[in-house]
This record gives sequence, C-alpha cells and structure tokens, in this order.
Amino acid sequence: MLKQIKLCPSGCQYWNKSVVARNGKLLAYCSTLAIYFLDLDTFTISKIIAAHDQTITCITWNQQNPSQLASVSMDNILYVWNLTTDTPDVHLNITSPVLMMEFNPSKIDELLFLHENGDIKTLNTQTKAITKKANYAGVRPKILKFHPSINGRFALGCNEGGALVCDMSHNNVKKLDLAKQNTPSEDIQWDPLSDKYLLVAFKDGNLVLFDVESTQVLMAFDQISTGIKSIAWNKSSPGEFFTVTDKIAALKVWNVSKKNPVDTVKLGNSGISHISYMHDRGELICAFKNGSIGVYSLLKKKLEFCTEPGHAETVFDISINPNNKNMVATASYEGTIKIWDLRNMKNIDTLYSDALGLGEFKGIMQVKCVLYGLAWGPGTLIATCTAKGDILLYDYSKTRLLCRFRPTIEAPIFRINWSQTRTDFLAVGTSDGYLAILKVEGKNLIKHKMIKHPQAVFGTVWHHNIPMQIATGCQDGKIRVYNDSELLCEIKAHDGKIFNLAWNPCFDNILATSSDDKTIGIWDTTAKIQLASLRGHTQNTRAIVWNSEIPWILISGSWDATIRVWDVRNSECLHVSTEHHADVYGIASHPERPFLLLSCSRDASIRFWSLEDYISELELKAINGVSWDQIIGQPTLDPVAPLKLMGKRSQFINREIRGFNDVDTFKTILTFFRFRTGEDDFFEIVNYIKYHKEVNMNNIILPIEELFSSRSSKATELETASGMAYLGSSLAKKEDRLKEAAKTHLKLGNIKQYCELMIKLGNWERALAFAPGFCMDYWLNVSQRYAQFLSNNEKEDASEVYLASGKPDKAIQFYLKRRDFEDALLVASRKGSGVFIGPKSEGPRNPEADCLEDYVLKDIINKLAEDYILICEPVLSSATHLSLKDTKAAINKLMRSHELTYAYALAKIFALPSYEIRMFLARRSEKKALFDLAMMFLENDVQAKELMAAKIPDPTKYESFGLRKISDYGQMAEAALRNNQVKEAVRLFIVARNNQRAAEITVQRFRELCNSGDISEIFDIIQYFSFASSEGLSVKTKAEILAVGSLVGGINSFWKGYSITYMMLATFTNLIKAQNLDLPIGQNFQIIANSIIEGIRQPESGKDQLNMAINPNPKEIESIDYLKNQMTKPHPSAFRELGRNRMRLIGGNLPANNANKKIPVSIFTRKAIQGTVFNFGNYSLGLDEALMWAKVNPFSPLNDGNLINPY
Repeated sequence: MLKQIKLCPSGCQYWNKSVVARNGKLLAYCSTLAIYFLDLDTFTISKIIAAHDQTITCITWNQQNPSQLASVSMDNILYVWNLTTDTPDVHLNITSPVLMMEFNPSKIDELLFLHENGDIKTLNTQTKAITKKANYAGVRPKILKFHPSINGRFALGCNEGGALVCDMSHNNVKKLDLAKQNTPSEDIQWDPLSDKYLLVAFKDGNLVLFDVESTQVLMAFDQISTGIKSIAWNKSSPGEFFTVTDKIAALKVWNVSKKNPVDTVKLGNSGISHISYMHDRGELICAFKNGSIGVYSLLKKKLEFCTEPGHAETVFDISINPNNKNMVATASYEGTIKIWDLRNMKNIDTLYSDALGLGEFKGIMQVKCVLYGLAWGPGTLIATCTAKGDILLYDYSKTRLLCRFRPTIEAPIFRINWSQTRTDFLAVGTSDGYLAILKVEGKNLIKHKMIKHPQAVFGTVWHHNIPMQIATGCQDGKIRVYNDSELLCEIKAHDGKIFNLAWNPCFDNILATSSDDKTIGIWDTTAKIQLASLRGHTQNTRAIVWNSEIPWILISGSWDATIRVWDVRNSECLHVSTEHHADVYGIASHPERPFLLLSCSRDASIRFWSLEDYISELELKAINGVSWDQIIGQPTLDPVAPLKLMGKRSQFINREIRGFNDVDTFKTILTFFRFRTGEDDFFEIVNYIKYHKEVNMNNIILPIEELFSSRSSKATELETASGMAYLGSSLAKKEDRLKEAAKTHLKLGNIKQYCELMIKLGNWERALAFAPGFCMDYWLNVSQRYAQFLSNNEKEDASEVYLASGKPDKAIQFYLKRRDFEDALLVASRKGSGVFIGPKSEGPRNPEADCLEDYVLKDIINKLAEDYILICEPVLSSATHLSLKDTKAAINKLMRSHELTYAYALAKIFALPSYEIRMFLARRSEKKALFDLAMMFLENDVQAKELMAAKIPDPTKYESFGLRKISDYGQMAEAALRNNQVKEAVRLFIVARNNQRAAEITVQRFRELCNSGDISEIFDIIQYFSFASSEGLSVKTKAEILAVGSLVGGINSFWKGYSITYMMLATFTNLIKAQNLDLPIGQNFQIIANSIIEGIRQPESGKDQLNMAINPNPKEIESIDYLKNQMTKPHPSAFRELGRNRMRLIGGNLPANNANKKIPVSIFTRKAIQGTVFNFGNYSLGLDEALMWAKVNPFSPLNDGNLINPY
C-alpha cells in the first residue's frame, strides 16, 4: 500500500578515518548507521547493510576474500559480513574502542585492530579467537596500514608524532619522525612500487617520504598551509602521489622528485576528507567533507560521478515548502539545514547553524548546535529550533542567518510550527514549560505570548483554519488547546509525554497526538473525547501526518524504525514499512501531491513514499474521463463511506480543470495522484509537440530543436553572471564559469566564441590550435595577438580537437565511448546544421548524410533513454524519446516500466494504438472489482469485453454491458469449433464459463501443432485463460493446461527478452516430471527448451544440445542461431541478454533493508526483493517478476491453477 519510490542516501562520514573501502566494482562508504555499496559501473546503490545500533567507526574489506567486509561501531560491536548472503560470519563485542582495522593481506582469516588505548590485537575470523600483540599507548597511534607486499609488516601513524614500522612476527619497532618535532601524523601510505618507502602526512601540513630500513628522510616536501587530510599513491605512474585537505576543494598532484606540487586540480566545492586510488580504473575515490562521494577520472580530468551531499548524521525533521512545491528542507544533528529540489533531490543550498567542532577519533561527531525542527515561513523565510534552546531565522534565498533568538533557557526545543493563517506568528514549546508564541517583525523575532505549562512543552501545532488557535503537547501527557492565550480545551491523553500533534486538515476539531507511551491518539477537541487509540508501534511514536484528501488515513513514524499507515475509523493498521534502519523522526506530506510522502530518520536517509496504490481506483476513474464531481465527496469518518477525495486540493482541481487542454488535464491528474521524476519535462515536451508551447529551458530533457538555444543561453549567462549568482557552487569563481561557457560553446559549434574565452583565460596556445576550425584568417589574427603572450599548454581533450577540426562524428564516438550521452546528444543535434566545418572539399553533399545523422541521433537517444530505464526513471526515459518526437518508443518505455496511466495519457493525446494499455488498465480495474470501469477502458472492443464479462461474479449481468446472454456463447463456441476456428472457440467457451472444454481444446490444439514446430497460435489462446477459472477442471486437464502455459510462456518470455525465462521453462519440466504428463512435445522444442535451461548453467553443454536439432523449421533455426551466439559469450555473461527487456519499475532499484528479518524473498531468486512486492498466498515475488510472468503465462508460478493478476 505504501510504496517506496525514491531514496536520497545518507552522506558519508567525515569525522572518522576509515569509512571508505573498495573492492572490484563495489565502493563501500559509511553513514552513521549504515554501509552503502555503490556499483562503480552504473553509479547506483547496489545494497545497504545496516545492523549497528550506534555510529559505525570504521570498515575494511578483505582483499583476499572479496565477499567479506568488516565493520565496527562506537559500542565495540564487530561484524564480519558475508556479502554474498548479507549476513554476518562474525558478530562479537570486542570490549575496547577501535580506531582502525585491516585484514592481513598475507592471511585470509586474520583481522588486525588498532584500539583507542594503543592495543594491537588480531582476530581469527574462523575460530573467533582474539589475541593481543602489543601496546603502543605511549605514542597514541591512530592510523594503521599493512604493507601491500611484505608479509606481516605494518605501519602506525601516531598522535605523538611520526610513524612506527612494526612486524607481526617480532617485536622490533622502528620510529620515523622529523628531528626536534612532535607533530601528530594525519595519514600514512606505503609506496605500492617499493618495499621500503613510507609517505607520512603531518597535521601541520608537512609531508615526508621515509626510507623505513634506514629511518632516513628521503624527501621533505613543501609544507601545505591548509594541512593535509589524506594521501594516495598513483600505482600506474611511479613516484606520483596525491594529497587533499578538508579545508578547500583541491587535489594536489606530486612527484617524489620535486618538493612542490606539479599540479593542482579543483574538485567540486567542498573540502576532501579521504582519497584512494583505483589503479585498474585510473580513477580516484574522493570523500568530501559535505558528505558526498565522488569518482575523479585522471584521464578525463573531471569528476565522473558524485553523490549529492546528504546528511551523514540523524535527520530530525523534513518539510516541504508550501510556497514552492519543488523545494524541501531537512534539519539534522550536524547543525545544518539542507534545501533540496524535490524533482531530482539535488542539494540547492546548505544553511549552517554554527561552526562544527569535531571530536577527534572518538567515533562521534560533536556539534555545537543540533537542529531538531524546522518550519517554512512566508516568502523566503525558514526557521529552525536547536538543542540549545535557540530559534534561528534565515532568509534562504540569500543563505543568510537573520536572527538568533532564545525565548527562555539554554535547553532543547524540539518542535517549531509556523502559523498558516497568521504568517507573522510561529510557536515553540520550551523545556522549562512555556508555549512561546513569537512574532516576526522585519528581520527579528519578538515574544508575543508566553503561556506557562506545568511541565516541559514538546509539540506545538497551529490550527490550519482558525487564526491564533494552537494545540500543545506536554510532559504531563495532556493536550491543551488555546485561542491566543485563552485555554479552550485540556485533555489527559497519554501516559507518557506528548511529542507531536497534527490537526486533521479536513476537520476543525480532530487532532492526532504521538507519545512516549508508544501509541497514537485521535481526539475530538470539541467533545473532549478520544476517537481512536492506534496501537502497534513497539517504541516511542514521533512523526504523525494526516492525508489531506482521505481524512481517515494517518501516517506515523516511531523509534522502532517503522512507518505505519492507519485507518483511524477502526484503528486498523493498513501497512507497516520497515525500509528505514533507525528511528523515524519526520514525515512530510506534499501540499499539491497529497499521496506523496517524504520521511527522515536517524539513519540519515530521506525516502519518498507513494500512496498511489491505495487510491488507484480514483486515478483510474479520473484518467478515463469520469467527472470529478463523482470522485469528490464531503469529509467523513464513516467506516462504510466509499473512497472519495475530500480535501481542498481536489476541490481546487475540480474548479480549474474544466478549461484545460488534454495535455494539461492529464498532467494535473497524474501529478496529483502520483510523483515521478521528470514529469514536468514529459508534459512540457508533449505540449511542445502538440500545441507548440514553450518549454522551460532549465528542464533535464528538452526537444532537440530547443537544445541549442537553451545551452547557448546558458553559456552566455555563465560569461556575464556575477559570482553572487553561483555563490557556494563549483562555479563561484569567474575562471570556472568562463571555462564552462567555453566548453558549451565548443559543443555548440561556436568555435570563435570558444577561442575568445580561451584568450580571456590566458590559454593562448589552445586558442591558436582551435582557431583554424573557424577560418585561417582568424587564426592569423589570433597569432598576431598571441605574440605578446606565452603560456603553458594544457593536455588536450580529444573531443575538443575533433570538434574544432570539423570531425563531429569522431567527437560523438568519443563521448559515447565515455558514456557521456548528453554531450553526444548535444553535438549530434547540431551536426546537421553544418556548424562543424573542416577544410572545404569539392563535390556535392552525400545524399545519405542526412539519414546517417538521424540514425546517429536516434542511437544516442536510445542509449540515454535506456540509462534512465536502468535507474528506474521511466518518465525521464520516455521524455528522452519524445525529444525526438518518437512517441512509439516513448510509450514502449512506459510499458516496460508498467507506467500504464502515463502510457494511456500519451496514447490518448496523440491518438496512438492503445489496445494493450487499455487491456492492462481494465485488468487493474477488474482486480478492484470495478467492472464498469474495466468495460469503459475496453471501449468498443467487443471480444475483449466478452472476456472481461467472464470475470464478473454474476453471470446474469452480461446484457447490462450490451453483450449477449451467457447461454448464447456456448452455442457460438460449438459453431466456431465445427468451422475449425479453434482460437475463437476457446475464447467463446471461456466467455461461456465452460473452462473444462476450453482447456481440453487448447491442449488438443497444442498436440496438433507441436510437431509442426509453430505453436504461435497457442500464445494468444493461453492469454484467454487470464479470464478463466481452474475450478471444475479435472486434475489431468489442469496439469496439462498448466504445462502448456509454462512452455509457451517460457518461449514467449525468451523472445521478449525477459529475465524469467529460466524459471518458466524449469516450471514446465518440473510439471512434466511430477505429473507424468504425456504431451507430444516436438523434439526440437524440447531440445531448445532444455538448451536454454542448461545453457544458463553451462553454456557449452547447452550449445551441444542445440546441435541435436533435427530438420528445424525457420523459427527454430532463428532460435538456435540466437542461442548459439549467446552461448559463445564467456560465462557468466552468456545469457545476460535474456534479461535485456527486464521490466524496471519505479523504486525497483532500491536496495532492501538487510536488518529486517522478515523482508520478503523472491521464490524465483531466493533473494530479498527490491522494490514493490507482489504477494500470493504465503509466497512473494518482485512486482517486476510477477508482471513479466503474467504477460506470458496467466497461471500462478505455484502450479496450483490459480490465476495471477499483478496489473
């Protein structure tokens, strides 16, 4: 019911030293409570491991056993994880805090610990025995590094200065330090190409290369004034290494032969706390101080990827800006407010409460000003409350703190609320027992009323409709409702303190409360009675929010890490979500998208949720043209009231939608009921195509013909804008803005503008090299101007040279090779305009050139759209195809992601064929017993309506839908059979509800077609059984029809490129064996089916089976050739293409919560299900698996004869 659709992951810690690790294509990093695993090939989160109850202090990967990673937390709990099963091989309390740990590179089962007290201990991961090796408390070591090649050798970086070189086999220790200095070391790294060189970075910015054999200093490098936080060697280039600092966003490149850096590269806009080099990829992993993780390519000289700077510590509150539907704010333990763009969760800005004070290697982040709550005000104001008892007032448009105000004592204020009706008032509850009503005057806050309570006040909430009415929740468990300062109501509500309150937006007198007694109360404040007590949370309840359209729906969050959805009419819990890993503190409901929710937690992640499944029948009615007057109702809590929209937003839409065109009508409906990234881009392009309306040039996806003007305007803006416009971004410096503008001009074919900007930047040699791409006269002009200037030439980017010399095809290939699809698309879109002109040549233009350019452009679009599908962003993928006006491909992407309502809208707007879309929407309606609506979707398709009628519980209702009597269909079926119209006869027997006869005919027809090799007719016949029932079928007939369904489903699945082919065919073979069925399967069919099953396990064996085919027909030859080609690929990629069209549903890429012991497991893969779960009986599938199955085989995978309807 509550579906997770998006995840904004936690940021990476920056206060602990060893919280980033890498092995193969996986990169692991730590937030406070979870380990995130990034796939470095796709830059997506592949899994999250969360089991620690307190802050994780370090992790390390076993390089000899890539499936093993160790983690330890502040409470000394150690896990050694088996990453194949996501379960721990070792779970111990190791009694003493750990600063760093590493697996011994020469012993696969030995883990070495550096403890806070100076102890060095080892753990045998097999026996779980811990052995103390030494103690170095006198030098206070804090960094541990094993030598990569010498067995047993390791180094310790020390707080008392320098480093120690130690050995596991003896007690000989060598001290490395600078003479007459006792400066703490900050990082140490062994030279990977040497047995004896150790690089040591000191806290004061000194950097020294030691020979550990002689303990002599080989090179003392120039001191770095900003200090050095982390160092890394470049194994691919002898003598080269890198340093970073957490003070500035810069990477320094060094060589051991020089005392000073040979290069400095700007990286992002935040200091860097950690780097490590991946020599096999030529890339650096960078952990930034703002919480983001990036991958920097040394070859491309750019950040290949960077996560958003998420919170690394507890997020206490989240709120959506009522004045800007696309702006979200979060407040956290770190002392920051982060402002996000809801559409893509890009971090817009960060507001700081105070300077951070980091606890050095204590495992926790100490801050001076924890932020507990936040509230949006009028205009550009936002306020927050702090652990010190302060209220901070900001103007977020200027990133400026306007006012710091303390209403009473220095003690925590947990909640803050801004009045919706009197926007100059806000309120907080104080620890010394006051309701503080504050007034905003200019840039200041002043006290308006201070209302004393007997104990501490926690929750406060203004009434949404009645000015100056406010409710409070107190330590004494009582609700108090005031009008200004007049007490209107007092109710003893809970046995524990009341933390949060929420007025029901559809009523003036209904209030919800959360409490430390683990319950949620629903109250009538007029009658002063309790309407419901919601019980189910196992820890203190915190976040509560009402749905603004369905007045009986309440959503709550708790310390038990769950989110629950309640029907308050009968106190029923409708859904429990366990995706968060820790306490859920905040839940926000979107003011214009009432079925979109956002949550925040102690696990520091931000998660998006949708209630679209609960209200899907209303969405189905709306897109099918049912009047909004029939969808809207009056607010009620009647337990038997029908599901209708009862809030202010739906009433507003009902008034406004009547004058909209079809595009805006569908946009209003779909964005009201659901949220998808790229929805604005999608509908603006649709409006552009159909009605030639302008598009927002800042959208992610633009029509191809608008791409040039958009990027050209952006380049001009970069040239002329002031630094204030980019304050806080990577383009704050004019030099960086001009470089970015120049790159854009070059991709647009504006070579002269590019050269002029290069000259402005002092890059005369680059301007000279590229000037001939414009004309030789201009080159002569630049040459003369260059006579006065000389500068160092920087390394060329191949793509820029191609573009300047009139070789856009090579530039496109270069971008495609790097997977820079957007740049390739931009160049390809301009290629046809003739702006990329090389040396002039004689002869007419090649007439095939235009066709070739269209092909290249379409190929790029397809690749970019596929990338969006792989990250489960179907609407963006569809919009990408629409940028080329390819409506067919756009619909195909939506269907592949099961975005039926978007596909239906697109088909209706452009009058495209829509049978399959309408059938699936009819099946969705049928599942909810909305047969009238199902028939509306089927429009004038009488045959489809007749099949749908077979699902109506009352068979006498056929005529009410304009169909014949049920008895007529039996006679029509017999007549069709006599005329040898087998397919039609089966359909009519199903409509007549004679399913035994339909199944017998199908099996008989299958027998007849088997030996001919062409059973394609059976594909359609089997789908008719989606409307049949297996009740009344004989045991033999049921088994036979299930076997036929599995076989033809498996073959169909194979040709569709579905990833369930193996399971489908395995089901067929299991049925044949278990039921001892005597089906005359053609020999070649059996060979092909068996080869697929065997080939997935052992490609060579499967290929041998294919060679046994006897006189195959053309269809079989096509299958055999395809399979042989697949089987020549090296295992395990041999059959990867079987999943080439795997369905990718919204939220389907989100990793499961491994800490949840009850997480659903797929009966196909035996792995935790990612994304939406489809349950049938006591078993589960991923919704994507269920959909792929149902599209080729209507029968349940359990082989019980039941039907499956996941639509």
